[in-house]
Amino acid sequence: MTASQETRVRVVGCVYDLRVGGAESSLLAEFSRMEPLGIDVQVLCLGEDKTMLPKFEAAGIPVTYVRGSSKWQTARNLVKFLRSSDADLVHTMLFWPDVLVRPLARLMGMRVVTSLTNEYYGAEHRANSKYGAPGVLAAQLADFISSRFASHFHAISQRSALIMSRRLMLRSTRVRVIYRGRDLEHLGRRTEERRQRVRTELGLKHETVFLCVGRQDYQKAHEVVIEAFTQLPSMSPPPVLLLAGRPGGNTDMIEQALERAGRPGSIRILGERGDVGDLLCAADAFVMPSRFEGLGGSAVEAMALEIPMILTDLAIFREVSDHRAWFFRRDDSADLARMLLEFSSKSFPPEWTSGLRQRAEDHFSIDGVAQDVADFYKWALGKLA
Repeated sequence: MTASQETRVRVVGCVYDLRVGGAESSLLAEFSRMEPLGIDVQVLCLGEDKTMLPKFEAAGIPVTYVRGSSKWQTARNLVKFLRSSDADLVHTMLFWPDVLVRPLARLMGMRVVTSLTNEYYGAEHRANSKYGAPGVLAAQLADFISSRFASHFHAISQRSALIMSRRLMLRSTRVRVIYRGRDLEHLGRRTEERRQRVRTELGLKHETVFLCVGRQDYQKAHEVVIEAFTQLPSMSPPPVLLLAGRPGGNTDMIEQALERAGRPGSIRILGERGDVGDLLCAADAFVMPSRFEGLGGSAVEAMALEIPMILTDLAIFREVSDHRAWFFRRDDSADLARMLLEFSSKSFPPEWTSGLRQRAEDHFSIDGVAQDVADFYKWALGKLA
């Protein structure tokens, strides 16, 4: 029986807003492929950011913002939307949609599923959150209580499934692992012509270029790669470090690290970019110094474009890369500096990069992931075993 002959499934995907981020980008890629799989989708946003809205509109995905002039108005708008949506399933992603929308949707008679996208509420968070350990514990309690209103969970990696199932006390039988996908066709391939075009646009010639991508949050640890880069000896031509990502909670730390380094011209802050694929093609190596990750979508893009990777030695990065990367100790700028220097004088195994491309095609291609997500929705509704 084809999708058009089946009873179609109506799904509301709920995110906080449409800023550029991993969850939002994955939602766009997956939802744009749902229609032929028997899934009708729309998106609910609690916040105000509309950066990615044109892309959702271009893909024909309806988006509704419910934020009003007051919390009371927002609540009324949310209830009104859920009543009118006629949804079979509400899929929440990230903290505020999880905590606020899960209970409300369930109490209104809708089935709810949730994505587990990161490793939250650990000692790392309690020690470094601006809300302090009590704030993190309160958030964990709110997440734990509201998670009782979800029937099934989608984890974006084996690691996030393991950690978050423990921290939220979820039954493993209710959790299904589906990696976040990437549109490999849209991402393209790394060619010498593409590489040289982007390098020319960036004013680069023969320098060794290291690229770090991610929002400027504590999790991403950009200051560690800045400190490591400044420990490199003089080289000719001098290497270049590119940092791409929107400002965030760690921007002040990054600025302080740049001040200590004397703001060298070889370190460039690019801000938020919509051409990460091109930047990866221009780079000689991709560096991801994260302190923790749910998956690491930028690493998947680097894999697909066959870029050598230098990553924090985290279990999730070893899972995603299948160990085909160079790993350094977390928060150890000296160890990372050693890796950067080694990369400048030692070849990255070419069979690793080609193997990474194949792994991206096998496990992270968006078409296969979209099918898995559609099956997850049907499983949550009891339509698949």
